[in-house]
Amino acid sequence: MDDTLQNKDYQRTLIFTVLTDWPVKVAGLHEMLSKFWKLDASKILDFRNDLFRVDFPSCFERDRIFDRGPWLFEGDLILLHKGEPNLRPEDYFLNRADFWVHMVGLPLAYLTSNAVKKLTSELGSPFEPDPKDVSKWS
Repeated sequence: MDDTLQNKDYQRTLIFTVLTDWPVKVAGLHEMLSKFWKLDASKILDFRNDLFRVDFPSCFERDRIFDRGPWLFEGDLILLHKGEPNLRPEDYFLNRADFWVHMVGLPLAYLTSNAVKKLTSELGSPFEPDPKDVSKWS
């Protein structure tokens, strides 16, 4: 596709959903996010049945919200995804989140890289964190 036709707003966009078994109280979600994300509730748009979209004033603002997660609404996790230029609304499938797991009290015999990877694999798919992210959680 011709790059000159692309709208660059996706660079300021977050797509999100609330991971819940219950109907989302949209008015409450808008109120909470507008307060904590410091934006006008009218900027929170329905994107698809279970997805919402927010266009932030800048990439910096979008990344500030993305990096300060995880975010919760009424105790349920809000899954975030940065907008991508070549994805249609139906192509977004938010079903996972990365977590930092702090294991306290492991016996000395389990304080090895292999043991920790085996233990964390019981929770999901372990991965090595980006070194710049480690300082946020240390």
